[in-house]
Amino acid sequence: MENPDLKMRQGAGNGRAARLSMSAEFAVFRDFCLMMRPPVPSNSSQVHRRNAFSKGLSEETSRTISMLHQLVYSSAPAQKFMQSHLHMILRHARQNNKLRNVTGLLVFVDNTFLQVLEGEETEVKNVFDKIKSDHRHNDIKVLSDSPIQTRAFENWEMAYATPSARDMANWAGLHNTTTIEKVFEHITQNPNLVSGIFSNLLQSVSRTKQEQ
Repeated sequence: MENPDLKMRQGAGNGRAARLSMSAEFAVFRDFCLMMRPPVPSNSSQVHRRNAFSKGLSEETSRTISMLHQLVYSSAPAQKFMQSHLHMILRHARQNNKLRNVTGLLVFVDNTFLQVLEGEETEVKNVFDKIKSDHRHNDIKVLSDSPIQTRAFENWEMAYATPSARDMANWAGLHNTTTIEKVFEHITQNPNLVSGIFSNLLQSVSRTKQEQ
């Protein structure tokens, strides 16, 4: 007579063996499928192209952001102008320009302002918009407004000079001009005249800085 316990143990052993056999067969089948699957193409070239595009976009954005701009304008005080007012304007201009990375020059001659603003175009325009809304200015005229390669007054948040109208005329090559208004008229017609004026003004403010 068969032992029922032995028969059950044999049955359980056979079941485990069957399951192990099926697991082994499945593993072989899985490995076969993996071998037969076509290789996944490397996406390294796609990553390279994406990185190159991002780099190019970054460089283009950087060039756009760092594009320098220069704006030159003239204006007249809206009321009687005192030296203390000038000092206050210079102090505020230097503080604001430093925050915006704007440089430039303020000239005061014959009760008339000439101001140069240099920096990223957006910042220069923002500063000029505030100037236009300043009640202390009248008769604001843009003499030159264009992109530049380098700053003329890169070492000054706002340099200051007080040349004579005759000096300004001579620096612009306008030897027959005697008034600052005429000098500005010529600059408006030919903005290239400012290069001679800036060169001499730069020398003037540099000497003043060394003497201080």
